[in-house]
Amino acid sequence: MDWFTDRRIQAILVLVQLSLCLPFINSFSIDLDEPFSVYWAQLDLKETLAFFAEGNNPPLHNILLHYWEKMFGIGPVSVRSLSLLFSVLTIPVLYALGKKLLNKPYAVIACGLFIFSTFNHYHAIEARMYSLMTLLAVLIFYELYLLIFENTKGFWRLALWNALMLYTHYLGFFIIGCELLVFLLFTKHLDRKKLIYFSVSLLITALLYLPSLITFFKRFSDFASSGTWVAEPHWTELYGNVVRFLNGKEAVIMLIGVAVFFVFLWIFGRRQAIGALLRKKELLFLVSIFAIPYLGMYIFSIVVQPVFLDRYLLYTTPFLYLFIAAIFYLLSTDVANKYFLILIIAPLMVYCQYKPDNNRDADVMANWVNEQLTGNDMVYLAPGYYDLTFVYYFDRELFSDYENRREDTTDNFQWLYHKDALQIDPNIDQVFFVDAHSEDWYPENGIKDSLSLRFNLVDQKEFKGGHIIYRFLND
Repeated sequence: MDWFTDRRIQAILVLVQLSLCLPFINSFSIDLDEPFSVYWAQLDLKETLAFFAEGNNPPLHNILLHYWEKMFGIGPVSVRSLSLLFSVLTIPVLYALGKKLLNKPYAVIACGLFIFSTFNHYHAIEARMYSLMTLLAVLIFYELYLLIFENTKGFWRLALWNALMLYTHYLGFFIIGCELLVFLLFTKHLDRKKLIYFSVSLLITALLYLPSLITFFKRFSDFASSGTWVAEPHWTELYGNVVRFLNGKEAVIMLIGVAVFFVFLWIFGRRQAIGALLRKKELLFLVSIFAIPYLGMYIFSIVVQPVFLDRYLLYTTPFLYLFIAAIFYLLSTDVANKYFLILIIAPLMVYCQYKPDNNRDADVMANWVNEQLTGNDMVYLAPGYYDLTFVYYFDRELFSDYENRREDTTDNFQWLYHKDALQIDPNIDQVFFVDAHSEDWYPENGIKDSLSLRFNLVDQKEFKGGHIIYRFLND
């Protein structure tokens, strides 16, 4: 029995991914952008779609998360497991693409680099759309490979993945543009039938996206006029992000050392005919599906609007790992193939941050306040947009009661931006002020000073990310 069939290899890779992710899926708090995804996904779909029509992202991920929460609830493991599902589904597609572009052992290498990448590991268990975006990117370029090099039967799947990408993130337009550029590299080698089918796939994509076209033009107009919050990238980010995707400088130095070792084996061993390998059109395809999106986003950021941000580049990482696998494939010998392939993955295995950390302590903060509540207390939180993060752990019922949660205050909780909005009951015994960098975002808001004038500050505690909770008593 052949224990190294494709299905068994894929199953082993998936099990490795699950074994790395599941133990840590609740090891860090729901924070940053996650609470917004969780909160809006629990709304009625009509209300969710109305919100995303004015937001920065298309609604597909939140629609899927909406039904996921209906089935499994809004706990951290529940909401993050959807992202893990997308990440796990990426592995067999990446393996299939790697096998076609290189061979079976180096397809495993590419998947191993993907699994042990800290950046992908973190986003595999974050309740955001990025792992879905990565899955769709790999599906798109896999189907594009089949269309160019094998047959045209999957053109409709290519159109479907394209459309789903557009409904996942507005960078989908950029990704489809890169797809078009990659296809144009091979037009001289393609027959008329494949050109027609590719054109038809783009037409189907456009038709599938028609319902959201007006929303897109509105969002694009806002984007063009106001820009993004992303800073213009320095040229060092071209390699800085690659280092980040490979688990840091130490891992990269170690990986370079492995490459030098492979060069040594290649020089003194039975090496492949590298010239023939370099002339393979599949190798040009492999290089282009990483270089065009990655460098293209940098050029777009310099010329048009900055978008060259690590998490926006996450979808390019599977192609980076294929590219690295290809380098070692070109250096491969009989000895290297048999005995030393594990060394390629080893640097990322050693320097992977298996327990992710988003440098936030929302759960610890909420628990600290809850432990000290006496029954006649008031909690103030600033800036107001941090309310969803804190309330998720402080009062899950309040977080879930979105139909009645329309005001900025309840009987014992208020979120605000400035002292002028303070609503103070003089009869309360104890006051907590949750300060999530309120002065950084809203200077001279005066909230802490106003509370200090009315109450006696008796304690303060700092948490991850520089957030501080002040405890006051009413004398």
